[in-house]
Amino acid sequence: MTPELLKAISLAQDKTSLEDLYFPYRPKRRTKAQTALEAELEPLANALLENPTLDPESEAARYLRPPFTTEQGDNPGVADNKAALDGARQILMERFAEDAVLLQDIREYLSSHGVVDAKVIDDKQDTGEKFTDFFDYSENLSSIPSHRALALLRGRKGEILTVTLRLDTETEKIKMGCAAKPVRKQDRSTLWRAPAKSAGG
Repeated sequence: MTPELLKAISLAQDKTSLEDLYFPYRPKRRTKAQTALEAELEPLANALLENPTLDPESEAARYLRPPFTTEQGDNPGVADNKAALDGARQILMERFAEDAVLLQDIREYLSSHGVVDAKVIDDKQDTGEKFTDFFDYSENLSSIPSHRALALLRGRKGEILTVTLRLDTETEKIKMGCAAKPVRKQDRSTLWRAPAKSAGG
């Protein structure tokens, strides 16, 4: 328990915020990010995150090595550029997923700009008759009541509906597609920075 974590817990306003804070400390199965850390790919992940102008392939090539053993344990090695970049991606994904402040900011952002779309899967119109309200459906995420959300999830689980979450404007798509950059605590409300190049749909 650190003073910063204790303060964050004391200021948490709901159960979701507490769960976000606890998430990094929960017992979990071995992850791809752990394997990537053992392969010493964290410097690659940090470099690509901090400097989006770097060429990923050139940077990744610096980390290729066969498996080896050290006093600290086995290093799985890095076979090729794809493995290096996949490992760096896994490290960043896990880091972002365990950042309680980032999770809350994204949750609020999606509440403001998220839109849920649903479509019936081809040839499922008859078997999915009770989901007809969602055969061609779109609604802002913030206005969907719990019973409707549960119906959408049941339709998706039953392979009657495809359910997707998108952003409400092209401008917001570009913002959300930008790399999330770790920033100083006083600047944590600013999640997005301008992309080096346009993010894909």
